[in-house]
Amino acid sequence: MLRAAVNAVAALFLAVALALTVWQPLEWPLLIGATMLAAGCLFERWRYARAAAAPPAEAGWAATGERFVDPETGHLVAVYYHAATGARRYVEAD
Repeated sequence: MLRAAVNAVAALFLAVALALTVWQPLEWPLLIGATMLAAGCLFERWRYARAAAAPPAEAGWAATGERFVDPETGHLVAVYYHAATGARRYVEAD
């Protein structure tokens, strides 16, 4: 719910900044700030995806033994690590 509220505020801020920049061209720093906030919200949504339902099927992935409860869903999540790339994946544990 907080994520939706922040996204809504970022979209509103961007719309107001764009309108002010069209009306008053010297307001471009406000537009830059609003664009950075909106881009940060989009990046966060892309970067911090939800946990997958099944472990990675590709070779090279190993369970780390690390587990935690996802605060958003309340489900137990296991962490998998790929040694060659350093990538981590989060998978819902049984």
